Amino acid sequence: MTFNQNNFVANDLVNNANRLTLESLKPAEPYPIELSNYPNLNKEIIEESGLLYGYDLGIIGGLINLPKFQNEFGNIKLDNLRNTISDLYIGIIVGSSCIGGAIGSLCTIYIVPLFGIKMSIVIPCFIYLIGGIICITSDTKWVQFIIGRFFIGICLGIISVTCPMLISEISPTHIRGTLISIHQLMITIGILLGGVILYYVNDNLTSEWQYKLPILIGCLISVVCFTVINAVPESPYWWILYRENISNAKITIAKCNKIKNINDERILKIIREIIELRNDIMMKSNSNKIRILFQLYLD
Repeated sequence: MTFNQNNFVANDLVNNANRLTLESLKPAEPYPIELSNYPNLNKEIIEESGLLYGYDLGIIGGLINLPKFQNEFGNIKLDNLRNTISDLYIGIIVGSSCIGGAIGSLCTIYIVPLFGIKMSIVIPCFIYLIGGIICITSDTKWVQFIIGRFFIGICLGIISVTCPMLISEISPTHIRGTLISIHQLMITIGILLGGVILYYVNDNLTSEWQYKLPILIGCLISVVCFTVINAVPESPYWWILYRENISNAKITIAKCNKIKNINDERILKIIREIIELRNDIMMKSNSNKIRILFQLYLD
């Protein structure tokens, strides 16, 4: 089935569900593949995406209380040299990223089917970079800073959904739980790192870089995350659910499980399970796109 975003509705998928059957899995010529250390790359996904998410959570609360930030963006004058920010402005700055996060997480319903789970992590990392640049260049323009935080929130909302999803779908079964747990651990480490960075800049910097440096470090983390995730394969579930591409799904499973032949019975068993699950989802979901996307996790 050729994917067309204009006709992506459940009825189309139901009508075409019979195109994927167990007959599609008849062994072909052995296809040896070059094995890479993909399970370790899964750890990189966890470390970078979890670290980015946690780091941003760790810096925003302290960032708005840094003396230089208060003086640059403050709307209340304390004296001739110092300004401070009202509670309303603080609420708007912090809340802008929360609003962006809510919108970003809801957007995964459409982004994942269109671009894939992997690209749904790559694109948000680029959005984070844009948001960070907007914040760094805002100077005294607090509205521009809020816009930058909104973009950052969109990124965090999307990766909070797609990163655990990709990790669980491409990780070998025997280490899947461990990798998901490490993802949660890295969020905590990111929060700690953010706090350490804020402590350093508060004591050692007095220029505008007192608040810009923590944001710049977040941008660098997003670039590293962007680079690493590009080397990771797409989810086999996505290949079958949204592209009906069994060959690419086999290759992903083979690489992630370090199996040299894509027609190995262990791979075919996983493919059978995905196809049966897909056909079951298509028949049950009717026209509900949300149920199509999250059926794997609701049942």
